[in-house]
Amino acid sequence: MIPQFFRTLALSSSLALVFAGGAMAQVADPADQTAPGVQVTNTISLTYNGADVSGEPVAVTLPEVSEHSAVFTVARKIDLSVTAEASDGEVTVMPGAQAVSFDFIVRNLGNGTQGYNINVTNTDGELPGETDGLGDTFAGLTYSATTTTAPGTYYVQVAGSDYDTTANTNAGDLAPGETLTVTIVANIPDIATDGLADLFAVTAISLEEDTDTVVQEVRTNALDSETPNVVFADAATEWSFEGGPSEANGEPNGQDADNTNLRVTAPVITATKTAAVVDENRPGSSFECDTGSGTANSGTPPAAVPGACVEYTIIVTNDSPSETAATNIVIKDPIPGNTTYAGVTQGGFTSVTFNAGEGANGTVTATLATLAHNDTAEFRIRVTID
Repeated sequence: MIPQFFRTLALSSSLALVFAGGAMAQVADPADQTAPGVQVTNTISLTYNGADVSGEPVAVTLPEVSEHSAVFTVARKIDLSVTAEASDGEVTVMPGAQAVSFDFIVRNLGNGTQGYNINVTNTDGELPGETDGLGDTFAGLTYSATTTTAPGTYYVQVAGSDYDTTANTNAGDLAPGETLTVTIVANIPDIATDGLADLFAVTAISLEEDTDTVVQEVRTNALDSETPNVVFADAATEWSFEGGPSEANGEPNGQDADNTNLRVTAPVITATKTAAVVDENRPGSSFECDTGSGTANSGTPPAAVPGACVEYTIIVTNDSPSETAATNIVIKDPIPGNTTYAGVTQGGFTSVTFNAGEGANGTVTATLATLAHNDTAEFRIRVTID
């Protein structure tokens, strides 16, 4: 039979080991976590009644010796988060916009100070229901290691200073709970059209403090070793933008990432032009082709005979999915051969003018200051057939 003392000591040691190897408690503030390398000692005390002396039991207390204690060393927990600050993981921009910036926050959730290498990638963004969000004119923004204003480029800053993502260097050490801000600054080309997109992913990779060396997991040290184990405790990556995968890494690896979709929103204007004979200029007609007034006299259906008045109707529509207003719309319409300019109806346009010296037969220029999303506007040109 095992003496009571050894049974009690074995039970105490077993409990200590189970506690050390179990799930880590969640700490609300990473700064409150126990630092790596701290040794936690748990010591038992044991008393029992020994032999009777003169009929009275004698209490025995064992001396505090090393066999009564169990020791474990707090491991170095590698944990972090990368969070896109953009609402719903997407930033919308207009064509030609310069210095468009959006942030990612890197936070040290571990229990020790360490550095971070920042990696940034960008790929053709894809909008829901589309196979290619970029088309043929805009193949994604080009990376620059330093600040630039060149259209079609982007650069990266960490804590307000330029950071070269290709150098694999430490962006800065963070104590538990501390954060750093990664900012992507983009210059959108003028050729970008509505719906074009570029999907940016920012990955933070844990480094040894004050070095460019990637942290390696170590689980081989004894539980009570003065050199603590190094444990990856980060969760699987969760993407902010709906177009990305739900998890980038299923196993803890000392890294985390998030993404933001940069999407161009621009008005999409469509136009139609139709022609109709409004008056054949038959005897009895009082129709004035220059003003569009009076009573027309035409057969059924009206025919395009010489002397007839033909009216062109030009309609423009802003049917962009971006819900962005179009501005400074200009339409030029050269008067075709075998016709003579007669007049215009301005309609919903800001101005409609005729320049007899532009083109072989003159040109009509129509301008429209603003056309809201889903709105249409029209104007009319009348000519007589030679």
